[in-house]
Order: sequence, then structure tokens, then C-alpha cells
Amino acid sequence: MPRFIFLFLFCFLVTIDSFAQEDILKRRIDLSVDRLPLDEFLLHIAEQAGFSISFNQAAIDPSMLISANYKETSIREILSRHLSDAEMQITDNHLVILKKSSQGEVTRPVKLVISGFVMDMQSKEGLEAAVVYEISGLQSVLTDAAGRFELVFSNRFDQLVLGIAKRAYSDTLLVLDPQDQNLNIYLHRMEKGLLMVNGEDLSTLMYPSTYGQGVVSRKLTIRSQNISGFVRRPLHGALTPKINTNGKMAGSVRNMFSINLAGSYSHGIGMFQIGTYAINRYNVDGFQASILANFTGGNVKGAQIAGGINHTSGNQEGFQVSILQNRVAGDFKGHQIAGVYNLIFGNVKGFQTAGLINHAQYGVKGAQLAGGINVAPDTSTAQIAGAANLSTYNQLLQFSGFLNLAQSQSKGMQIGPVNITKHLQGMQLAGLINRAEYNEHGLQVGIINSNKNNLGRQIGLINITDTLHTSGRQIGLISLAKHGGIVNFDFSSTELLWANAALILGNRHFFNILSIGAGVPASRFTWGIGYGFGWHMREGKDPKIDLAPEFSFHWLTDNEPLTNNYLLFRNAWMYHFPGRKAYSFSLGPALNLMLSGVGGNLPPEKSIAPYKIFATGIGETRLEGWIGLKAGIKF
Repeated sequence: MPRFIFLFLFCFLVTIDSFAQEDILKRRIDLSVDRLPLDEFLLHIAEQAGFSISFNQAAIDPSMLISANYKETSIREILSRHLSDAEMQITDNHLVILKKSSQGEVTRPVKLVISGFVMDMQSKEGLEAAVVYEISGLQSVLTDAAGRFELVFSNRFDQLVLGIAKRAYSDTLLVLDPQDQNLNIYLHRMEKGLLMVNGEDLSTLMYPSTYGQGVVSRKLTIRSQNISGFVRRPLHGALTPKINTNGKMAGSVRNMFSINLAGSYSHGIGMFQIGTYAINRYNVDGFQASILANFTGGNVKGAQIAGGINHTSGNQEGFQVSILQNRVAGDFKGHQIAGVYNLIFGNVKGFQTAGLINHAQYGVKGAQLAGGINVAPDTSTAQIAGAANLSTYNQLLQFSGFLNLAQSQSKGMQIGPVNITKHLQGMQLAGLINRAEYNEHGLQVGIINSNKNNLGRQIGLINITDTLHTSGRQIGLISLAKHGGIVNFDFSSTELLWANAALILGNRHFFNILSIGAGVPASRFTWGIGYGFGWHMREGKDPKIDLAPEFSFHWLTDNEPLTNNYLLFRNAWMYHFPGRKAYSFSLGPALNLMLSGVGGNLPPEKSIAPYKIFATGIGETRLEGWIGLKAGIKF
């Protein structure tokens, strides 16, 4: 017997009946028949006792009719009464009935022919495209439309081990004496729900993968589809998926090393594979390097390097390098590098690096680095892209040259020209726009900051919110809050500009002042525009009276023939006295500092300052200061 037959024996015992089977011949049944042919009688016994059966036509007499009535009788006792001149062999849950060899039979023929039919045990009909194979040499054949097969061997066996496999049927293994035989092999069809473990129907998992279908030949695919087990062989060489050292059984052989010229097809790889392209139906443990592509139907533990595509249908631990595309259908742990596209349908724990796109279907615990776009629903570390980062949850960092999008929530930092999220609990730093539907104690810093509900901070040139909550803050050139904010018109008078109109925008914590004013100081008509900011501070126990410091800058000009310009800084401390619901009054002192003659040469006697506490020259301009008064009414 070849020494490796028993190594492979249990690889092919992948049947739903292989769980703790007792000896077939010890089983007891009740059976009553009347004038039933012997072959049908044997099938009745097998069906009643729950095993599959094969028998050599020469071992039974089909014209023999059986009439019997058995109660709690063992299979051994029943068969011994009706098959006294037959030899019985048991392999797992399958019974083989053969004709006894004569004692004088010592010579062995040069060739050995095993033929017969593979049939459905219930319908007795032949099964087309069932695989019959010898497991040591992997010689195999497919049954025809009637279920017939024939295998011819050189007689080098002490014992012959045949496997019979058909999708949706229990795999069967036969151990035969090396002699010509004609067998009827009856397979037991698996039923859904027959194998239930923890509420899960495992019988559906007995169907082997057909990965590679459409690329390899139809006959190779049929063999791969039917055989659920696999054989281990150390070496594999292939010219094409069809022409290879594993022959017609290529899809059911797992190799340690594989080298191909124009493509290969196998069950899996243990250590190393190299060539043009490789298709493995199941797992790869080790290293794959291909010019075009690596395709794996199961899991990968190791490295895949391809000039075109790396494709894994299960989970992967290791790394993938490709000029075009890396794709993993399950979870990925390691590093992906691609010139164009990295795609993970599960979770990523590690790094994705791409010239264009990184895409993870679920979470990323690590980093995505792309020259184009990063896509991941949940990122716990970093997304860095030249164009855009797209995610549902951003836990730590999104950094891009254009857009960062955390569709649901951002707890980390978003840094880019445009940052968008629904719930902001971290920070948005933008050169242009920050948008958060709900700013939940987060921080927005940018040219334009926008949200619907603001409980956090906005710092920018323009801050916009629909509802500003008590804890919210807006600091910027212009701040708008539809609810919880301030939009007032203020009319006031000062000692310099007698008539002023201002628009006040923002909130009590920080408001902006946009003003225009005019006056006739020193008998010269002077007008100007101003911008300022301030905030309200409660004063005393009466909450209806408060103090608001204001800081403003004004650009002024007069109507002299040689126009003179002035830059005025004003710090006013305004007491606000609320009137009726629609308006309030304000009054307060102000410190004034003014540069006179900005951009020209203004003589000191031409100053428009009402009076001076101090005055000094600064180049061609003069700095003057005084204390004034401001009074106003606000609507």
C-alpha cells in the first residue's frame, strides 16, 4: 500500500454522517419483505439502518428473491443469512459487498479496471458528473449521463482507495482489493437541516467552493465543485490552469510550493507561489508573487504581490502590494499598497496606502493614506488624503487637501479646506468651510463656520448657527445666530461723530459692530465707517442692567480740498438700561486714540480731535488721545 494513502484518507471523510458513527454491522433494524430481489433488499437494509452501500454485481444474484421478517435484528446477522459467499468491507458509514477471492488466486493482472454506476439511493437513478477518483495518484473520471464510470489503472496497489463525490451527496470512500470490479455505488443525498449544531444548519456548508469558475475548464470546475476535501502535495508546476502536475484534480490539491508559467489553479498554497497569475480556491499561507494577479477564494496569511490584482475572498493577515487593485472580502490585518485602489469589505487593522483610493467597508484601526480618496465608515486612527476622506465616524484624525466628511460623528480632528460632520465633539480646522449639524462642545476654526445647533466654539471670519445654546460661543468678524443670538440696530452719538448707525450681530458672549457715522468737528464735515466687537457683563444684582465693553476701529475722512484721513481706535464701556420690549438705552465713557493725517501731511492746527489729553508726532502723522462719551438707543 502506498505509504501516503492513509495520510490522505481522512481528508476525504467530510460527510455529515461522519460524526461518532457506530459499527454498521452492529445496528439493529425491523424489516419485513416479501419476494423482494436481493439487490433491492440490500438497498432497503441500507436505507433503514442509515448507511450508504455499494456492491459488486458478481457478489450477488439479482434473481434471488427474499422473503423475511426481522425484529430488532443486527445487520451482521441479516447479511450472513443471505450473503454467505460475499466479502464485506466498511469505510466510515459506507458498506461495500464484494465477491470472495478464490484461495488459488495469486497472480495479479497488469491492468486493473474498476467500473460501474453511481446512483441515488432513494431514486435508484444514475448520477451524472459525479467524481470517482483514486486518492493517491489522483486519477479520476466523471460519470456520464447514466451515472456510469470506468477507471483503468496499472496494478501497483496492495489496496485501492476510491473516493466518490457529488455535490449535495455524502462523500464516500471505498477500500477495495486490487482486482477488476464492477460496482453499483449508491450515494445518500444530504437533506437541509440534517446536521444542526447550535441551531445552525451545517449541511449547507458541505457544498465546496467553485471559486475560479469561468476561468478554468468546465471539467476542472465540476471536480472542484463536487469534492469537499483536499489532498496535500509538496510541489506544483503548471503551464496553464489545465496543464499542470496536479492533473484533473488540481482544484482539490493543496501544495506547499507552486510555480506557473501562464497561470495555475489549485485548492490552496502552504508556503510559496510564483508565476503569471494564480487561482486558489481556498486558503493561502505564505507568499504569492504574480505578474498579473493573485486570486484566493479563502483566507490569506502572508503576502501577495502582483502587477495587477490581488483578490482575497476571505480574511487576510499580512500585506498586499499591487499597481492596480487590492481586494479583501473579509477583515484585513496588515498593510495594503496599491497604485490605484485598495478595497476591504470588512474591518482594517493596519494601513492602507494608495495612489488614488482606499476603501474599507467597516472600521479602520490604523491609517488610510491616499493620494486621492479614503473611504471608511469608522476610523479610530487616521485618514490622510490628497483629495478627500469619507467616513461615518472619525475617532482621531482626518487630513485632506480638499474634503473631510464624517457623516455621523467626529470625535477627533478634521483638517482640510472643507470639513463636514453631523455631530462634532472634536475639532475642525479649515482654510475655507467647517460644517457641523450639531456642535456638541467641539471647536470650529475656519473662514466660514456653520452649524444648526451650537454648544461649542466657532472661531472664524464668518460664524453661522441656527440655534446658539448658553454654552456656545461665536468669535469672528461676523457671527450670526437665528435663535439665541443678537441682531440689533444701534443709533448713537459721540463727541466726534454726532450721528452713528450700527448693525450689531452675534450673542451676549461676543458680538460684532458694523457702523457708519458722521459729524462736523472743527467746522469740517467728517464721516467714516467702523468695525468693532464687544460682550455683555452683568453689573450688580439687577440682571436688567449690564455693562458691555466695546472695542472698535474707525476709518474717517474730512471734506477739505486736500482730503485728510484719520484712524480712530475707541474703547467704550456702555451701561445698558432696558426700556420696553423693543428697545434699550446705553450710556458710557470711552477712551479714544486717533492717528491724524494718515497718508498725508496734516498740520497740527487742522486736527479734528475735540480736545487732547496728550498728542505726539509719529513720523508724518500725529497720535492724539482723549476721553469721550457715547449715548445710544438700540432696537
